[in-house]
Amino acid sequence: MAGDKRKGKTKCWWKPEHEALVAQNFEKKAGNILKHVLRRARINNLRPRWICDDSWQELLHYWATDQKFLKHFANAKAAKASENGGSLHTSGATAKWM
Repeated sequence: MAGDKRKGKTKCWWKPEHEALVAQNFEKKAGNILKHVLRRARINNLRPRWICDDSWQELLHYWATDQKFLKHFANAKAAKASENGGSLHTSGATAKWM
């Protein structure tokens, strides 16, 4: 069955011409879930069971030393603490396709 990502664990299928769109959506959703799981793990300093200790140590080192990550983290922290509304969304919901 084309596009069955879970190998028999679900009954999902789609037309072959939708394969690229389905794969793109899967990658986006899975990446978003992973981002949030790792963020919680970093904040709580608690290694998820599915990450081996060596990989966890590498992640801790990356989070503590990578300049690009540290700069992004500092900018996000400053925006969140801002009192001038710089990080507030005040325009309401807008469609991305418009």
